[in-house]
Amino acid sequence: MQQVRNHGLSLKGVWKGILENRRTNNDGQAYVQHFGGIEVPKMNGFPGETEVIRVQVPKDLVSQGIMGKTSSLIDKQVECFIWVRAYPTRAGAGFGYYLENNMDCVQLLNGQSELKKAS
Repeated sequence: MQQVRNHGLSLKGVWKGILENRRTNNDGQAYVQHFGGIEVPKMNGFPGETEVIRVQVPKDLVSQGIMGKTSSLIDKQVECFIWVRAYPTRAGAGFGYYLENNMDCVQLLNGQSELKKAS
């Protein structure tokens, strides 16, 4: 029997890897955010024109080794399961994309998981 997962949204594109973004909060304390990059066709763009969408990686996934486990997926077609968070800004409103908080949130499009144990 196949297990049914209840996903919200997904992005399909080329996995570009995970990068670190070092920032400082209003109190002067440094912190690190991690973002996965998914290359997708650019809306209303020229044929073949693409953009990379940044998807924030939860701290739990970073501590569980998602960076090592997704390194084999770089430059491959994947499906990333995400959720969207809206937030207020001085200019109105904004939103951000976040990976689901499970290790299967990035999968090859052919349905087979190629995630390998982190070394």
